[in-house]
Amino acid sequence: MGCTRSLPTGATPDSSSKSNSAQPAPASLGRKSSPDVLVVFSGAHGYVSPTVYATDPAVPTWDFAAVHVTGRVGLIDDTLEVVERTVAALESLRSPSRAPTAASRDRFAALLPRVVAFRVHVHTEKSMFKLSQDFDAERYARPRLARGREPQARRPDGWFMTFPSFTSTQIDPRARGKELGTHRQEAIVANLAGYSDLFAVAGATAAQVRAWGEQALDRAADWAPHLAEEIAGIASGAGLEPWQVAMINARTEILAAVDAVGEGECSTSVVLPGPRTVQTWDWHDHLRDAPMLWELESSPGHVVRTFTEAGAVAKIGVNTAGLGIHFNILRHESDSADLGVPVHLIARRILEDAATVEDAIAVARSAPVSASTVITAVTSDDAASIEISPAGIGVIGPERGVLQHCNHFLDADLAAGERHATDRPSTYLRLQHLEANTEGLSSDDHTTRALAMLSHGPGAPVCAHPDLTQPINQRWETVATIALDVPAGRLRVHKGGPCQVTEETWQTF
Repeated sequence: MGCTRSLPTGATPDSSSKSNSAQPAPASLGRKSSPDVLVVFSGAHGYVSPTVYATDPAVPTWDFAAVHVTGRVGLIDDTLEVVERTVAALESLRSPSRAPTAASRDRFAALLPRVVAFRVHVHTEKSMFKLSQDFDAERYARPRLARGREPQARRPDGWFMTFPSFTSTQIDPRARGKELGTHRQEAIVANLAGYSDLFAVAGATAAQVRAWGEQALDRAADWAPHLAEEIAGIASGAGLEPWQVAMINARTEILAAVDAVGEGECSTSVVLPGPRTVQTWDWHDHLRDAPMLWELESSPGHVVRTFTEAGAVAKIGVNTAGLGIHFNILRHESDSADLGVPVHLIARRILEDAATVEDAIAVARSAPVSASTVITAVTSDDAASIEISPAGIGVIGPERGVLQHCNHFLDADLAAGERHATDRPSTYLRLQHLEANTEGLSSDDHTTRALAMLSHGPGAPVCAHPDLTQPINQRWETVATIALDVPAGRLRVHKGGPCQVTEETWQTF
């Protein structure tokens, strides 16, 4: 399957591609009238045995994905800048990443006479893919489940996509924020644009969004001044205004303010002792590149590691005090447009200040909020889902060592004001699916737990794939599958849904 897209004549910088080559520059590249070139980007590909589909008849095939772009090529004078930006972009996908040393820069400079930097102004793009997409959901998933189990289908190290990571070196909040904002500037700016589009489609005006961002910043300054300082630092490093970064952190509150609706969202399972945890994180597919992994030292000797979005101070994570948190959105009739403390700041304060589940509950109770969320706090032998809403806090404990949560209130008093499930009734079916698969979710192996969570079933997709015919606020995708290793203070993160998980696809952070 393929598609072709022609871009306007006179391509903008956004429709150009930069690269470098160790080959001598062809004479034609220096001409005033530059030639057209074809650039091929090859994606994932591999043999699919007919045995994978478990049907008869079935035939062998080769799944692949590729993009061909055609455009005008021209030389770039600043070769070193292109090399350094290329290295920075590729290193951002690795964990841990590595910045060029002074010696490396000297080596770069020595090699420059033999390196050619060029730009391609793209005017035609053709995407081609064959991913068994003509099958039903169950058979579509089978090649992904088989990867890594068949020798001929194994991918080389580094083939699987991972989330970018960053380790802060600063403890001072403003300095730490500025360091992050500087290193992740492009991703933060892109995330801001993505949320601006989402809020606009949901019905918010630009003036409303700015006012809410400023209000969120004020609430942060009142409740957690050091996080307001960090947000200001992120904005400074990324070349943004503080209210814009506060807007990213307050995206849950803004969506509640505009009464956004839609099908999708997250599912969490915790089994004690251990804990043995796993969560899917579903979000809008146009924001799939927003997540990152961030390690920071909030105070001397206390390390926080979080799966979050570019510009957001925290989300799902662990600390070195032996506590971790999962994160699911909720909606309650008490949610309002009078913004309170952003729930992402509550998650960060829990990771900074809590060593026990009771500590986490105390932090949550201290925050005046305007939007609802459940934060599931876990230690090796304790857990609680802390249901947060403007109407109050509900605490749900495990039953026989099992605690599972989706996107509806379990506290009886708060459930009377339930809003999310009226728009997204699949949350009840997803919870039933988790309960029915508790045995697999109790496994010591995080891959087994992720596969036990898998469901493409109608009405309860724990592994979601976007419907591209829908507007961006109605397109849902399982962007990540996450397990916490609380005793080690580490996260295990898979980029994508459970249907693509194998032992090799986990990123340990």
